[in-house]
Amino acid sequence: GVLLKPLSPSRRQHASSLKRQGSLEKPEEKAAGRVSPGRMVYRTRSPAKKEYLPPLVVEDQEPSPREYNITSSLFDFGKGMVPLEKQHIIRGLVSPTLSPKRRRSASPGHIERISRSNSSFKIGYVTDVEGNLNYFRRYVEMSHILDFDDDGELMLAHDAHFVFGGDLFDKQPGDLRLSSLLVNLKERHPERVHLLVGNRDSNKLRFAAELSDEDIGGRSLESAPALSVLPESIAPKEFLESLTKHVYSDAEVDDVLLSKLNTRTNRLKWMLTCTLGSSDAFEYRRLELSILQDVDSSSISDDQVTQSFLDSVERPDGAVLRYLRCADIAVIIGNTLFVHGAITAESMGFVPDAIELGYFDRDSGGALVSSAEEVPGRMLPEGHTVHEWVEQLNLFAQAALDDFERDPTWHPQTDSKAGLRRGGQALIGFQSRAATCGRNVVVTTFMEKSAQGGKVTPVADEVVQYLNGSGIHRVVVGHKPVGDSPLIIPHSDLEIVMGDTSFSDVSADDNRGIACHEARPTLALTQMVPEPRMLELVLIENMANGCSQTTVHGILADGRSVHYTLGCRGLSRDDEPCCTAQAATYDGLVGLETSDGWLIKARVVGNDHASGTYQLSRTSGRKVEYCYRTTAEIGLHSPQ
Repeated sequence: GVLLKPLSPSRRQHASSLKRQGSLEKPEEKAAGRVSPGRMVYRTRSPAKKEYLPPLVVEDQEPSPREYNITSSLFDFGKGMVPLEKQHIIRGLVSPTLSPKRRRSASPGHIERISRSNSSFKIGYVTDVEGNLNYFRRYVEMSHILDFDDDGELMLAHDAHFVFGGDLFDKQPGDLRLSSLLVNLKERHPERVHLLVGNRDSNKLRFAAELSDEDIGGRSLESAPALSVLPESIAPKEFLESLTKHVYSDAEVDDVLLSKLNTRTNRLKWMLTCTLGSSDAFEYRRLELSILQDVDSSSISDDQVTQSFLDSVERPDGAVLRYLRCADIAVIIGNTLFVHGAITAESMGFVPDAIELGYFDRDSGGALVSSAEEVPGRMLPEGHTVHEWVEQLNLFAQAALDDFERDPTWHPQTDSKAGLRRGGQALIGFQSRAATCGRNVVVTTFMEKSAQGGKVTPVADEVVQYLNGSGIHRVVVGHKPVGDSPLIIPHSDLEIVMGDTSFSDVSADDNRGIACHEARPTLALTQMVPEPRMLELVLIENMANGCSQTTVHGILADGRSVHYTLGCRGLSRDDEPCCTAQAATYDGLVGLETSDGWLIKARVVGNDHASGTYQLSRTSGRKVEYCYRTTAEIGLHSPQ
């Protein structure tokens, strides 16, 4: 397994130096019940009782927003109170049912409207870690935002925010420890740490109902359908038949044998393998439990592994439920919007119903809706802001989790409708294309499938205008793998940054190799020195004039160094296009596409702009091809 190692002497000396300079902030006391990587993850502390958030209603007349002044450590004015004019202003429609803690640290607190001043801060971003603790450790090693202390706890830079873009779980043996690390960091810095809901996070809520006695023993195996809402899904009976042939090669498959194998553990394996795209997750969880308990993996039984998956969503301190309670659908910081998937014309301004939205029909496995108009929910009133939409999406997520905690298993509908429903089904459905018909921001993408593979989808003008109208000039997303470096999609008024590098090196055991990326919105044109190991994405924003820039630096999977800065985004104080002054590493080619279908992704270090060498890529499904061309060679193919 992968264990976090103590800091090397050089790293310890570096961290100590940063702390003396005030660049790293470590709390004086650790919260009770916190665990360090490599130890048991469950806490004994009982969480505070959460209040139910009723279904959201938006009146025709827009209510007056409440304003909260939250003293923030973003600005270093000593240990005293931050002056009012320098305080972090958080605005938004705050539900009166939320506690003050939730108002600060859950949904509204994640809409960060930065007041313009001469101050600045950085925002670190990473996404789609998918249980890979080793990958996350390497990310922290090269990050200017996070570091580990001597106890293996995460430390957050004093002048920074951190955004995790979602998809924490599934494909490597680090789910429990990663959840503990990130949630503990969130609890220590609720206003400056932001966790997003990814499809691999919210889809785990399915375990409670689909592994219940009602679903396994309460109906015949033949009645358990394949999920037609998913591609190439097979029914539980078909999966068990193949399992029977594997376990009992000479035995005749009959109902008695199938009934014997129709256990909670085997149904979990069916879910992981056939519906969740994580066929190795069961054995990875066994390995992680053995690491946490310091025993050989052979001593961890199948039942213990299965119970661990159930505990992750059914216990208040479960790894998945804790994460989701701290997470948001979307986050706005400065002029940058963070979501897991994408913003589309179908999704913008739409808020799903926290009770009525479902995932699939329990009897048929098919979709519950056939068009976007049928998706339960509402459009916000005309003239609403993106900030108000983001807040309502985040309140929706918490309301759906309240519904889940009331009764996560199958139960009768609350009205005269026939059939059964389950608590939390709305949040499960919101990560499904079939359940939302595109009206979500979790699994939509800025890449479309084509005969040639993945191709960038032009962003609709109405989406750009919608975002720009609320001062949003950049969207940062994950979900869709884009190779070993972030994919930049430029637009005259909007910049798209796609940061999922989970398939950066398919020859490596974890599909990542040495590639790693950090997205960091930094408020001020501060030059970042690249670390010679991996890539770091830096979103640089200038609070004084409302401008922002994106810088990428580091080393690609093949060992080549890259460093480049994109153009400014945003508006100046006078609502004029932002400054044209560029960093020394400014590059105008990255993000363009050549006439022969290659995307220009990165500029290699060591070349001037006139004779520079660039990395180009194109995708086919999840396969990414690369080539390198000089500036002159690119010019022959008319980049646009």
